[in-house]
Amino acid sequence: ATGTWCPPCGDWGAEYVNNIYNDFPGSAEVIGLHSNDNFSVDIGYNLLSILNNSAVPSFYLGLNPMGNSGYANVSNLISTELSSPNQVSMAVSYTVANGFMNIKVQSRLENQFIGDNCYLAMYLMEDGQIAPQEVSGIGTVSDYVHDHILRSEANGSTFGIPISFTNGENLTEVSAILAPSPIWNHDNLYLVAVIWQQNGSSYDFINLIR
Repeated sequence: ATGTWCPPCGDWGAEYVNNIYNDFPGSAEVIGLHSNDNFSVDIGYNLLSILNNSAVPSFYLGLNPMGNSGYANVSNLISTELSSPNQVSMAVSYTVANGFMNIKVQSRLENQFIGDNCYLAMYLMEDGQIAPQEVSGIGTVSDYVHDHILRSEANGSTFGIPISFTNGENLTEVSAILAPSPIWNHDNLYLVAVIWQQNGSSYDFINLIR
């Protein structure tokens, strides 16, 4: 959870994000949920309401808060998650052209995981937006580069769409409509696909891929 108006978000919050990408290259992804700024979107607000978020910056692993006891705790929680057996393997491909992102996500059950009540969310993300950011000890940085911005979900649903596995496998293909390029820089868009498993009224994080 973050905001351009939030000085700690531009300071140690951004440092945490950079550390995550440096420490877990290709294994962990950050989905920036903006609140009360020009990057805020309905799906982000839906997730924030489910997280019952009351502070920014804050970090979650799936829907579980990672606390406020420092980056070491965040790193340890991510390491523990990555060391657990993989329940679903994933592969993703996409192209961006003519105002659409054409997406293909392949998933396969692993380690005798029962893939009931699973949902596939295809989050459209953007890097490289230039906009003012408040930074602790500095003030307003007018040319701050904002990355990992959640723009939308391919089907407009917070946790995506239900999927089923035939012989342990699923293939989902979607064409997502993009906002006009003056709003989103289509060259800087990318996809993070997440599999969630519905658990009563909540959802458990299963796996993701970029």
